[in-house]
Amino acid sequence: MYIIVLMLELKQTTNYQNIYNDMTAQFPPSELKPYNVFCKLFKSSKYILLELFDNNISTGYAIIFEGENFILADYIAIKKNVHSKGYGSKIIKLLPEYFPEKKGCFFEVEKINPDDINTRRRAAFYTLNGAEKLNINYIYPNSLGGLPMDLYLLNFSDNMPEYKEILNFIKELFEFLHKDIKNIREIYSQIK
Repeated sequence: MYIIVLMLELKQTTNYQNIYNDMTAQFPPSELKPYNVFCKLFKSSKYILLELFDNNISTGYAIIFEGENFILADYIAIKKNVHSKGYGSKIIKLLPEYFPEKKGCFFEVEKINPDDINTRRRAAFYTLNGAEKLNINYIYPNSLGGLPMDLYLLNFSDNMPEYKEILNFIKELFEFLHKDIKNIREIYSQIK
């Protein structure tokens, strides 16, 4: 009888260019920041690139914005050669351990399109991993003016944050991540 032990480790990395190359293959252009913007953001201790390793082999990554009370998983992706092996769920389960002092993690998720099974699958992924879709009119700021998305929260505590606390985090997030967007105040004012 053999026992297989997975050595999962989520650790901070500076493998920016390789990760960005993978992102351009996995994310639509409307959801990606330009590479030079990523490089500027990574100079701050609030924007963190975490890589998931299984027995020292990179299997995926998460790019995290660390706010005062919450985090945002700005991007989570699994390397194509190991898709559908549970690594995405493993990243999400490790986030509360990596950020034990935070109250929860937000996820920006594309709206479900009934004609696109992939949108339903992605939304279900977050729900199955304990995140709850929030009843908020959320807009992802981008250079095209904004992309309507759903906002999910994986609560790290027993208490759901108050609406005002969520809005304060979104404002903190926008001021840090999207200060290059010209109409950011207008976009923020539409979030309800």
